[in-house]
Order: sequence, then C-alpha cells, then structure tokens
Amino acid sequence: MFIRAIEDITSIENVTNALVPIFWLEESMTLDDEYINIIKKTLLNNLKILEIIKWSLIGVGGVVTVVSLLLFVNKN
Repeated sequence: MFIRAIEDITSIENVTNALVPIFWLEESMTLDDEYINIIKKTLLNNLKILEIIKWSLIGVGGVVTVVSLLLFVNKN
C-alpha cells in the first residue's frame, strides 16, 4: 500500500511518501543438529575458503605492486 500526504486532511499532511506492506508473513523453523552441521559444512566452510583466497590475492597484489615500484625506481 502506498501512503502519501493529503493536503485536505490536516492529521496526515506531514506524512512522507512510503510503500508499506499490507500483509506480512514471518516464517521460521528449527533445525536438527544434523541439518545445522550440513549447512555449516557447505556454506560456512566455503565462506572461510573465500576469505582466505581474498586476503591471499590482496597480499599477492601488494607484493607485485612493491616489486614493480622497486624495479621502476632501480631502472631510473
């Protein structure tokens, strides 16, 4: 539902434009330890590996930058 101010109605003339849901569902569930372990193994381990790869690539980029600067300075 889209809410907006109406000038003729004084009680809502200061309302800002907004989009508000008419119907809201909140779904949740509880998982057994078996399923929690599966999720941890598949998702969280991959995230840890990606974090290691990210920092490794940043480190390699830093080393390449420093080596390039040293070669450039020594050449001149």
